[in-house]
Amino acid sequence: MRNSGLADKELAPFYIYYTVVFMSMATVTTFLNVYFEETLGFSLTQVGIIASVGPLVSIFAQPMWGVLSDRTNRRRVLMILTSGLIIVALLFPLHYAFAYVVFMAIFYTMFTNSMGPMADAITLQAVEKKRIKFNTIRMMGTISYGLMALVVGHLVGEEFVRIFYFQAVLVGVALFAVFWMPNVQDASSGTNDAPVRPSLKESLKELLGNKMVLCVLLSTLVFALATTFYHSFVAIQLRNLGATEAQVGRAVFLAAASEVPVLLFVSRLFGKRKPIHLLMIVGAFMTVRLLLLYVADVQDSLALTVSTQLLHGLTFMLHFYFSTVLLNKYAPLHLKSTVQSLNAVMRAIAAMLGAGLGGMLADQWGIGQIYLWLSIFVFALCFILPGIFAVIYRDKVRQMDGVVEGG
Repeated sequence: MRNSGLADKELAPFYIYYTVVFMSMATVTTFLNVYFEETLGFSLTQVGIIASVGPLVSIFAQPMWGVLSDRTNRRRVLMILTSGLIIVALLFPLHYAFAYVVFMAIFYTMFTNSMGPMADAITLQAVEKKRIKFNTIRMMGTISYGLMALVVGHLVGEEFVRIFYFQAVLVGVALFAVFWMPNVQDASSGTNDAPVRPSLKESLKELLGNKMVLCVLLSTLVFALATTFYHSFVAIQLRNLGATEAQVGRAVFLAAASEVPVLLFVSRLFGKRKPIHLLMIVGAFMTVRLLLLYVADVQDSLALTVSTQLLHGLTFMLHFYFSTVLLNKYAPLHLKSTVQSLNAVMRAIAAMLGAGLGGMLADQWGIGQIYLWLSIFVFALCFILPGIFAVIYRDKVRQMDGVVEGG
């Protein structure tokens, strides 16, 4: 209890926040695209457009939110984002026109995409002071996500519009947790020196000039391209294979459950590995997962599609944890929020391509064929190229710190 921080009153709001926010995410992401296709009657191309326009706006909005929070107050900005999500969730189901849905999706994605890196930056700073690892709090979100995914199918039934109302209530609880969070940013800046207030241009120049930060950001772009397409269309794929609402929920639960052992043992198994070696490992896992999804689509196998969920922890979560921790490690103190927001921008760019372009291609060639192409792309950029780099620049690789050691 003491080592996990569960008994620490100052960390309680972080546990509550991650619990309810991830419950709300599970409520919506499990059936959002199914809602678009089955309730609203949109095509895969239209679903892809909806999933891509929000990230397109986030590409420009995300860095501004990050710089604003670093220059003012991260907790206050998180309050604004959380409040905005509640309002959008309530407004989203009021009209079914495609143009209206696209408009609401822009604001919905802008708030949800910005909340994650902002909360991570605040939490990482808080747990560093307590000497507690980030994965202990992040795992609470994973567990709550999985449990909610398991029951959300029973809660919504065929009324997929209910997902928005459940989310509004859960995020409302998260807003109270944000009010309760300690103001770690102000506490850490209590020095006699004037705080650094870099402009957006200066912040980006400083971060992108850091080779390690740039490498991690590029890896996020590649992985997010594959995971975004998967998250956008796997529920539709499951429904096409005959899965019920409850079975879709159980499949999402398996994915979340697979994250738990990764979060429990990530430091022990991967903490001392060089970032470039870890990138190759995750690239290999992601390639296998995408190939299995392709085979499942070709064979119309519901069981195999569901089984691939067990690789979620070794693909999405492993890379998410690795990228978040490394960026926090190598970024300057005054740019902690900005670098996490920039990481989210990479995910937004990938989401725009993976969902938008992916939806159009899936309409023409099928979801399974896109999985095959993505597997080749990920294998080349996240396994072969890092391997060549590791051989050519052995001395530089030896000098790299592990994921959680050094620095």
